[in-house]
Amino acid sequence: MTLAAALKASAYLGTMLLVGGAVCAMWLAPTLVGGDRGAPPDGPAGAAGRRTRLAFGALVLLGAVVLVAASLLEVATTLREVLGRVDADLVRRYLTSTLHGRVVRERWWLAGLVAVATVALVLWPGRRRLPASARAALGAVAACASVALMYGFARLSHAAAMGGGVPLGADFIHLLAAGVWAGPLGYLALLAPGEDGRSALAAAVKRLSTVGALAVVVLAATGAYTALGHMTEPAAFARSAYGVALWVKLGLFALVVVAAALNRFRYLPRFLAGGPVAPLRSALRLEAALLAALLVATGALTTSPLPHADAAAGGAFANLLHLIDLLRR
Repeated sequence: MTLAAALKASAYLGTMLLVGGAVCAMWLAPTLVGGDRGAPPDGPAGAAGRRTRLAFGALVLLGAVVLVAASLLEVATTLREVLGRVDADLVRRYLTSTLHGRVVRERWWLAGLVAVATVALVLWPGRRRLPASARAALGAVAACASVALMYGFARLSHAAAMGGGVPLGADFIHLLAAGVWAGPLGYLALLAPGEDGRSALAAAVKRLSTVGALAVVVLAATGAYTALGHMTEPAAFARSAYGVALWVKLGLFALVVVAAALNRFRYLPRFLAGGPVAPLRSALRLEAALLAALLVATGALTTSPLPHADAAAGGAFANLLHLIDLLRR
């Protein structure tokens, strides 16, 4: 893996932590990650709740730090590859005069907004819950900033470079679907409680299972559309670095789908029927690990050169017809 791919993968992982944290705190698992504010401060539930909130807040802040650091290192790496040197003045000019630089600057303050709003939802000082109006305002800030973060990645994608609103929109929707599924899954895998948190965990996993099923459909549709847009010459596409990275990503995606199906149709029903937490927690961690590997493969894919010149790219539908014609011969 190249340095550029590793930095891109790190930026994706940081973003998933940020967006996943916001989704968990706002909707998916507010009780689970927020703990029971009404529990006695010295009791087991109260202590466990405080530990969970602190761990959750630390993961959200870690996501912001990783995203900011990876984005800045991307800029430095780009300058070194193009100009052979890096200094403060070059970085400043790059950040203010290029699209990549402007998106990186936007990431910094958007990451801060998501992190602050999400952590405030969970770590608000005192034992009293946030007023509904304040919770709604913080949730709106976290949601809007998360969507803007995802759109920033889409603006720098291969689809954006090719031009056209539909490829850009497909890439943006692809990223959103990944964020609302992969990000929260990581938190459930890492912070799943023991037997004392069965009801909260059950509610969160059922919601995530529904989200995951929808996300798989969206990811498959938008991913196929994007791949077809680059498949002007199928033979050259299959042999290219981009094509190889895509095959690896598709293989990992298939494994993730299998793991998600096992969670939904085997481990979750057993847990809801009164089974132990441990098998479900282990299954969630396996699915989360596979999704993390999938994000790494995505970093390699998005930094691979396109298997065609921009001017030679055909439309997805035209390329599909061409591929069908080749397969029929």
